[in-house]
Amino acid sequence: MPYLQCNNLEIYYEQMGFGSPVLFLHSGFSRGILAFSSQILDFQRKYTCYFPDFRGHGRTRSSSLEWSTPQHAEDIIELMNHLQIPKAHLIGYGMGGGVALYCAVYQPHRVASLTSIGQSGFVASMGSEEFEPEWLLQHNNYDFIKSMEDRHLEAHQGNWQEFLRQKVKDWRTYPRLSNEQN
Repeated sequence: MPYLQCNNLEIYYEQMGFGSPVLFLHSGFSRGILAFSSQILDFQRKYTCYFPDFRGHGRTRSSSLEWSTPQHAEDIIELMNHLQIPKAHLIGYGMGGGVALYCAVYQPHRVASLTSIGQSGFVASMGSEEFEPEWLLQHNNYDFIKSMEDRHLEAHQGNWQEFLRQKVKDWRTYPRLSNEQN
């Protein structure tokens, strides 16, 4: 599947189906195609479905290991620009819902509809400490560590600790929308 060079990174995405564009925006621990595998068959019958991997996730490549929800939103808008998608339906799961919210707030004319699953416009970081690298190692959660290594090896260059530090930082910070923006 294709890589697209934009915003100082190589965004990996998969595309399936025909019709109005839908961007599926994955959670912080997943990647595009994995997070929405159950929706592929139904949606591709009526829509052109795009499954991008965010900066720092999956197979998207960047020289920097730093990322944030607002930066993901900028990347998604830039991906839409490069693919010549003037307006799309956004479906976001977890952190992807926050990314969709930022896209809608800052580029509302680019969003045909927004579905946010498991995300609101406010920070909800309860339990985030259990995803810090030190906590995972201390509690012998090697299966989760291995899944993060496998899912995001290209994106975080094998540095799963930095990937999780970035994830926890983002989880504790975003989305940070005002009541008016929400």
